[in-house]
Amino acid sequence: MTKRYWVQVLLLTLVTFACVAPKTYKTGLLIVSRTYSLASDHLLSGVSPYKERLHDTKWLETDWFKYSPLLALGYTVMTWLPGKAHALLWVFINVLFFWMGVSAWVRLDRKTSPWLCFAVIVASCELNISLVHQQINGLLCGMTFLGMAAYQRHAYGYAGSLLALATNFKIIPLPLLGTLGLQMRRQYLFYAVLTLALAFVIPGFFIGFDTNLQFHLDWMQLLAKDIHTQGIADIQSLMERLGAPTLGAFLRWSVLFVTAGLMIIPVLLKKEDPDWVLWLSTALLGITLWNPRSESPTFVIVAPLYILLMQRWLGSTAWEKLGRCFLVVCSFLITISFTDIWPRTLWDPGSPVCAAKTIGTLMLFVVVTTLYFRDLFLRQAQEQPNEFSHPRMVIEAS
Repeated sequence: MTKRYWVQVLLLTLVTFACVAPKTYKTGLLIVSRTYSLASDHLLSGVSPYKERLHDTKWLETDWFKYSPLLALGYTVMTWLPGKAHALLWVFINVLFFWMGVSAWVRLDRKTSPWLCFAVIVASCELNISLVHQQINGLLCGMTFLGMAAYQRHAYGYAGSLLALATNFKIIPLPLLGTLGLQMRRQYLFYAVLTLALAFVIPGFFIGFDTNLQFHLDWMQLLAKDIHTQGIADIQSLMERLGAPTLGAFLRWSVLFVTAGLMIIPVLLKKEDPDWVLWLSTALLGITLWNPRSESPTFVIVAPLYILLMQRWLGSTAWEKLGRCFLVVCSFLITISFTDIWPRTLWDPGSPVCAAKTIGTLMLFVVVTTLYFRDLFLRQAQEQPNEFSHPRMVIEAS
């Protein structure tokens, strides 16, 4: 990575962290970070953190721990710190990795378009929504975008390791990890499998290998049960709340098949370098809409897409102008309406019937998949891509 890259990461990290740090310092540890801490304590004590909702007498509110034993082990370092320092450091790590991932795709300077600056601000707002809950999603998002940028640069070993580690922490990147594996690149497969193996084995050196195996089985059982619980912000749950369960089931399976098809087709067509921005956008938007465990802080995983897509649509053609305006509308539904910028007296997007995040994500998914489908099947014979979907980003090699 270049010096310019790290300067951009540092500036974006410091500005974002400065915005969220005062509230984090005031609140200290919250439900999620408390749960991570208790899971770490349970794991090192040889007690499964997956059998019941974790609780402790000093903390009234905690939750189920649904992450890997490796994450619980790694989080031990955080538990050594006082509560407020613990919370601040955890938030800082999430902010840092988020902007590391974004900056691997986009370079900003003094001549950056106001449209792109708007996209960066909105992505920061969505990140703050996740940071307020102290979830791991900022870290996960950054690792995913770093891994995908590495794969695009043909750094397959680095990409395999990053995506595999991110998948071990939280299974959201699993479809990306698996689909890229279908290209059968030896270096990618070797490092992905090696990372997954090490992630499985390492906790065994601290808690014993039999205990480690049992904890992994407990984790898998918890995740299997979790899939069948009532969703919050996925497309099927939204339709059920609106009184259209059949439509919800149809949309959910439609999203699944469209996403899977558009992810796998470039591999089957032996495309060495597909349109990675549209490929990644299709994958993350589809996963978010399908995932029954999607909730408000989960949508940070699609926040970098504001920046990537806005960068593509900075031209002066009518289609590009339309693309920018459409992205603004989607960002309002997904992010802006959930921030303090939007007055709740006009409309409360937090209403379970409105579910603005899900609606905005579905709108963006339809447009992105339509563009990607057109480029895959209707424009393969053309040497020049269309102006609306032509990739305009230059990825700097590390």
